[in-house]
Amino acid sequence: MPVTMKDIARMVGVSRPVVSAVLNNRNNSRVSNEKRKEIQRLVKELNFLPNRSALQLRGKPSKTIGILQNYFPSPMQSEMIRIMADLLLKKGYQSYYAGISTQEHEKVIIDNLISRGLDGIIISYLGSKIVQENYDIPIVSISERIEKFDIAVDLVHGGYIATKHLMEHGHKKIGFITTYISANLRKFEGYKKALSEKGILPGKKWLVQLTRNADFDKELEHLINKEKVTAFCATNDYIAGKFMSYLVKKGYKVPEDIAVTGFDGMTFAEFTVCPLTTVVQPLKAISEKSVEILLKKINSGDYARTESLFLKPHLHIGSSCGCNKDDLNFIYWEGTLPTLETLHAYIEPLPEKFKLGQEGGL
Repeated sequence: MPVTMKDIARMVGVSRPVVSAVLNNRNNSRVSNEKRKEIQRLVKELNFLPNRSALQLRGKPSKTIGILQNYFPSPMQSEMIRIMADLLLKKGYQSYYAGISTQEHEKVIIDNLISRGLDGIIISYLGSKIVQENYDIPIVSISERIEKFDIAVDLVHGGYIATKHLMEHGHKKIGFITTYISANLRKFEGYKKALSEKGILPGKKWLVQLTRNADFDKELEHLINKEKVTAFCATNDYIAGKFMSYLVKKGYKVPEDIAVTGFDGMTFAEFTVCPLTTVVQPLKAISEKSVEILLKKINSGDYARTESLFLKPHLHIGSSCGCNKDDLNFIYWEGTLPTLETLHAYIEPLPEKFKLGQEGGL
């Protein structure tokens, strides 16, 4: 059973209110420095945690934050949970994660979290309909697909920089390959913007939707052989990786015959047929800003959303676009890091001797 204040009081030989006073840094309690240090030592050694429900009943903050994500979170969402939980822990907050499957499920979860006395909630469930105005608890919403969001990635900019980079390699006929276009309209908007700057108006004639499309193979062959499309922007790295494998099986060379870019910045982008050029989502910045905004709401007592903040992604250069990029020069063996942003944050400070191809290296 977890240790209680009563247990610590008995061990030290003081009353429970004295232990409470020490834990709450009240200086008006009549307790010696020796007893105070002994209480603090036992709290640390026994991993004592205050009863958060009791704290809430007394009007004190629970120091707990709820994080809502999709029921089956993507590797990117999982990485954001890790970063946010770590940041919150450093600020003295515990995190409570909940997976959401439907909007009805979301409301049940939100109500349950509020009943537990949480101090705030971060929402990254893409189908969310929760808005701050309906709740008397600070909420931060991530993703522009959420109504009245606080922070999101500038997906238009992401689609734009990927397409523009391919055009800098001389490509004029560039395809757009996606799952449902409805889920990737902002990326498609950026793609069209880059092309239109050069007077190219593709509309949807160079668009291939893969989801529930039994004819995608014929459509791709038509674009490559009839329309003479020489490059493709994929809306995520999984599509880009599979598409490159598809091209190789069909006898095409990447990037000599067909250039490809991805989107998201997943680690496996460096392990594909050739290293993938991909748009890297700024997960660290999103996580940091989300925590910053939430804590500001908590501390100020002002829960209103002041503005919607967009963070820009950046382009990670591989060789799938046509750049003369070296192949993989490092393999991280100790675990699985999901994103390039996290991977490179780890390996860049390492000495050269730990990188592939270096004398004495891996």
